[in-house]
Amino acid sequence: MHATRFVGVAVFALCGTAFLGCGDLGSPSVDVETADRQSPLLGIPGGFYDTPPTWAFCGYVGGDSCHGGYVFNSRGASPGFLRRGTGMYRVMFENQASNGNAQVASASGDVHCNVAAQFPQDTGVGIDVFCRAPSGALTDARFMLSYYRDTNVGGPLGGYAYVSGVAPFATTNTWNSSGGPIAVQGLAPGTYRVNFTGQLAGGDNAQVSALTSGGAYCTLGPSGWNGGTVDVRCFSSAGTPANVSFSVFYGHNVRGEPRNALPTGTQGALVVVGSAGGVDPNRSRNTCQAGANSAVLQQPANLYSEIYHATTTTLAEVPLMSLVSAMSSTGIYCNLNHFPIQGVRSDSHGFVSCFTPSGAPTTSAHSSMFIIQDHSGC
Repeated sequence: MHATRFVGVAVFALCGTAFLGCGDLGSPSVDVETADRQSPLLGIPGGFYDTPPTWAFCGYVGGDSCHGGYVFNSRGASPGFLRRGTGMYRVMFENQASNGNAQVASASGDVHCNVAAQFPQDTGVGIDVFCRAPSGALTDARFMLSYYRDTNVGGPLGGYAYVSGVAPFATTNTWNSSGGPIAVQGLAPGTYRVNFTGQLAGGDNAQVSALTSGGAYCTLGPSGWNGGTVDVRCFSSAGTPANVSFSVFYGHNVRGEPRNALPTGTQGALVVVGSAGGVDPNRSRNTCQAGANSAVLQQPANLYSEIYHATTTTLAEVPLMSLVSAMSSTGIYCNLNHFPIQGVRSDSHGFVSCFTPSGAPTTSAHSSMFIIQDHSGC
């Protein structure tokens, strides 16, 4: 079945009056020429970095298209989009190879979203996203879907893999920039350790999404990761450990890593926030002021307000993208409370809320990632 393609831009009132977070929401997404010009500007951490990665993202808030302020494709063209039914969505990123890595984060309260399927479609890749309430019932939701593909090998840039949830833990859609193997261990039911050999600790980030059309979900373990060794926990919709296939991403250079000394291009931030709102300085960085990210836990709403000091020289740059993964062993999961916003010549802001398996608001350590496709630099 081919997804119907909708390329119009919808406008939604997501941005508050305190920020011009969405810029001109009616503006078109980046065209092919601009995308090709920007794609090499991802940072050059070593001589082995000789092929620009490709990436795309889609922020969905309703209707029949991705949101104009939260959509990008480095290979050009607006994503195709199809709402297949309640809580069931298909996104098609044109001109993207189909063996990259997808990650998804819900932006609808206690609803969690999974990557239900990924497949070649037409001239690109199709990705199905399913979203469910804590009960396991399919439900409509806002979400942010990211897609990334890299082929550079020769140094500690990062890696990703799709991992089968049952032994022998087969891996597909893999990449490890060190050139080393990707090893997976099953430590207990629903508990996994993925080792991207040859990677270095510090200033790094990890994200995980369940690969299932069912109601299970996955998080990072409570310690998250140590260098390229990433711990993953997967749970049934009831919050009990479950063997579930998952997509794991690990990286130092997440499209906006601070070694990018070029004056323009993709910027962003990586940050680990503790349950009380403190930032881990060893796992916090951004393109404009490395290590200067901060966070505040607002009570009683259990809302984390995160500040990424990725200042741009222009007004309210878009498009923006954000992901989050909880770091927990108890089934707590974290979602975007709100899509990220970029102020006028000021810091960027992310918003995260966490929930127990039953959907009750709670606190949790978590790993956040923020991307801005900027054209003017810091």
